[in-house]
Amino acid sequence: MKAKLLFLLIVLLSLVPVSNADVEFKVPLKIMLPVPGALTISFPWSDNVTVNVASYRQSEYTLISRQTYIIFTTNATDTFNLNLIVNYPKPAPGEYGVRAYSSLLGDYYTTLTLNTSRFIVSAEIVTVPAPHYPTAEEVASAQSKYIASLLEALANKTSLEILEKLENYSGRIMLNLTSHYKQYLNSLTTLKSLIQNLENRVTILEKEHGELTGEIDSLTKLINIFRSEMDSRVSAMDNMLKNFQANTWMSLVIVCIVFIAGILGAVYLGSERGPVIGEISLERGKREVVEKPKGKHEVKFNKALFIVTAATIIAIIYLILFTR
Repeated sequence: MKAKLLFLLIVLLSLVPVSNADVEFKVPLKIMLPVPGALTISFPWSDNVTVNVASYRQSEYTLISRQTYIIFTTNATDTFNLNLIVNYPKPAPGEYGVRAYSSLLGDYYTTLTLNTSRFIVSAEIVTVPAPHYPTAEEVASAQSKYIASLLEALANKTSLEILEKLENYSGRIMLNLTSHYKQYLNSLTTLKSLIQNLENRVTILEKEHGELTGEIDSLTKLINIFRSEMDSRVSAMDNMLKNFQANTWMSLVIVCIVFIAGILGAVYLGSERGPVIGEISLERGKREVVEKPKGKHEVKFNKALFIVTAATIIAIIYLILFTR
C-alpha cells in the first residue's frame, strides 16, 4: 500500500536477453517520482560504468556515478530518460537494486539477482509535484464556504426566522462594534490631547531652557566684568600699598625733621633775651635787671607757635599728597 501511495514504479522485468541469457540483461523502468526526489541504482563493483541522462525541458538535475552505484536527484518537474550500462569481463552472479526516494513521502526499494556480464537499465522518470496538504487558511476557507452553504440551505427552509435571528445578531454585533469604535475614538482623542500637552510642555521647556541659557550667559559676562574690575582694583590697592610702604618711612622722617625744626625754632625764639634798659643795685652782691615790657615776649611766643603749626600743616599735606 505504501508503494502505491509513494511511487508508481513499473519494472518491466521481462528480462529478455538481447543476445544470450548469461551475457546481457536489459531492465526497462518507468517511475513517477514526486519532487524533490532521487533514484539510486546499485550493482556489483565494475570499472566500466556508462550513464547518461536527457530531459524534455532541459531541466536541472544532479547525477553521481561510482563503481557500485549511481544516484540521480532533481527538484524540477519534467520527464527524464536515464540509460545505464554496466559491463563485466564475464558473466557473474550478483545483486542489483533500485531505490526511488522522496523526502516528503519516503522511499521504495527492490532488488534483483542476476547472472550477467552486461547490466542495462533504460528508465523513464516522470517527476511530479509532491502531494499538497491543505493549510490552515485553506481549511478555514473551506469551513467558511461550508458554513455559508449550510446557512443558505437553512435560509431557504426558514428564511424569515433565520433573517430575523441574523438581524438580531448583526444588530448586537453592530452595537458592540459601535461601542468599541466610540471607545477607540475617545482613547484616540485623549491620546492626541496628551501628545499636544506634551508638545506644549516641550516647547515651554525649550523656551525656558533658552532663557535660562541667556541669563547664564549674561551672568557669566557680569561675573567676568566684576572679576576684571576687582582684579584692577586689587592691583591698584596693591600698588597703593606698595607705594605707601615705600613712602611711609620717608614721610615719617620728613615729618619728624620738620616738627623738630619747628620745635627748635620755637625754643630758640622763646629763649632769646630782649635789650637791657638799666640795672638797679640793691644789696651787695645782688642786682635786679630791668627789661623791656612783656609785650615783645608775647610776639616771640606767637612766632614760635606759628612755626610749629606751619611745620605740622606742611607734614600733614605731604602725607596726604605723597602717600596715596
